[in-house]
Amino acid sequence: MRYLSLAGIWTPRGYDSIARYYDLFFKCFFHIPEKARRRVVEDLNSGSILDVACGTGVLLAMAHKRGLRCYGVDTSQGMLNRAKNRVPGAKFTKANFYDIPYPDGYFDYVVSTNAIGAVGVDAKKVLSEMLRVCKDGGEIRIADYSKAPTVTWKSRILTKFVIFIGDFPQDYLRIFRELGYEPKVEVLGEHGLYQLTRIKKVH
Repeated sequence: MRYLSLAGIWTPRGYDSIARYYDLFFKCFFHIPEKARRRVVEDLNSGSILDVACGTGVLLAMAHKRGLRCYGVDTSQGMLNRAKNRVPGAKFTKANFYDIPYPDGYFDYVVSTNAIGAVGVDAKKVLSEMLRVCKDGGEIRIADYSKAPTVTWKSRILTKFVIFIGDFPQDYLRIFRELGYEPKVEVLGEHGLYQLTRIKKVH
């Protein structure tokens, strides 16, 4: 199925060109994702955390203040440069989320916000890779646009808008179940579309 979408502009080069203004843009237009980042880390007090497609490092700055050992991967060098300035104690690597350059079971927490749910992304493949680098007993946390639990005319309109700007509400509940997990889902807003999905990795 084809969608009218601006997804083509969200490339590493595109992110490089807007990296300087990205945080201001986010604060002005995307309030729910800012809240979601806080929810992702607010109960974490120790251990290692990898932010997949970490952007300018806002989530990792929150994690760093809570005492976590912070790591980030992103394909945009411009975004990584901003992240390094924001969280000097973190380790950042330029890498694709389909091929995370860390060994199996390396992190206590592997998280992502507003990254996997992009038009054209194979979310199941990314989540499988996140699971690979997560320790047994560790957690995967995804804050992103997801399939609304109840479809309304408002959620339909918002879904079309979300797709137009380059995101795609993934069915994370279904994908995690296909991977053998029963996730916990917390609806954060946007007419049920924006959710925090969590699983604990087991053997």
